[in-house]
Amino acid sequence: MPDNRRIQASCYKDWSCGIGFYGNSQMPKLKVNDIDIAYEDHGPADGSVFLLIHGLGTPLTGWPRSYWQPMVDAGWRVLLIDNRDVGESSPMKGFPLPSLKDLALASVLKKRISAGYTLNDMATDAIGLLDALNITKAHVVGASMGGMIGQILAAQYSERITSLSAIMTSTGARHLPGPALSVQWRLIQKSKDRSPEGMVRHSMKIWKVIGSPDYPTAEQSLYEYVYGIHKRGVSASGYMRHMAAIMASGDRTPMVQEVQVPSLVIHGSADLLVPVECGRHLAEQIPGTVYHEVPGMGHDFPEQLAPSLTTMILDHARQSENAFQNQAFQKEKIR
Repeated sequence: MPDNRRIQASCYKDWSCGIGFYGNSQMPKLKVNDIDIAYEDHGPADGSVFLLIHGLGTPLTGWPRSYWQPMVDAGWRVLLIDNRDVGESSPMKGFPLPSLKDLALASVLKKRISAGYTLNDMATDAIGLLDALNITKAHVVGASMGGMIGQILAAQYSERITSLSAIMTSTGARHLPGPALSVQWRLIQKSKDRSPEGMVRHSMKIWKVIGSPDYPTAEQSLYEYVYGIHKRGVSASGYMRHMAAIMASGDRTPMVQEVQVPSLVIHGSADLLVPVECGRHLAEQIPGTVYHEVPGMGHDFPEQLAPSLTTMILDHARQSENAFQNQAFQKEKIR
């Protein structure tokens, strides 16, 4: 178990209600759209690039190493990004903080709200990071909210995206089901223990509810995973602004219907946070999408599925890379 003294030493007062903690990391950051975007860069500098974008209120440590290390081992360059308002990227302190009541009402009524920034702004952060690193094209892998950002990237920046792998995500269409009642109840519960250790334990309860019933995570492994997320940096205010960004962005169905980027959609049949109907709908909207539904998978990344899912994503990226190179060759040949 991680040393709790280290947790206590890195505790900080959250921007709104005092949860979370940072470690003393020296991870790189780049100035993008006038804010700092933190990231990790793994693998060969000349390798084809994977850009991994995680979800709501989750820093880059939400990606288990078992899901991206095989990409590096296969010779790919892997970028993991902290979205704005989470991890070591800039906290958006000057932006409006939505109330829990407004978010809950908008969720029930499935209506758009105003927000300080939207998913489109977060997509421009990702493109800005690629620009700052002189990367012209990337394969995007997005999970949950990261998959929503990935949809925008594939639709609006198609010349920069070689492939899209969208995992446990949604178009945001109003007719789609929302989280199960058990998940909604758990999400609105507050931790009675506001210490860093207490917040980790509280978050573990959420992950247990949304996790994969057929692929349970051992208690110690789950603790270490959630600890890593909190240590990197989480915040209640950032979480709420992320939620507002999702609700302000509306239905992407018309947008994704125009996507020409080779796309893979992966969704678990037992996802209680973003129900499987959302993944099926997304796959139906993007022309030529490969859809893979995983029985018994919830809204997490089980270690047991890492080999098969990572292989699936790698195969999709290789096929997309070959198709792009062949297309470029044919264009050059015509000239």
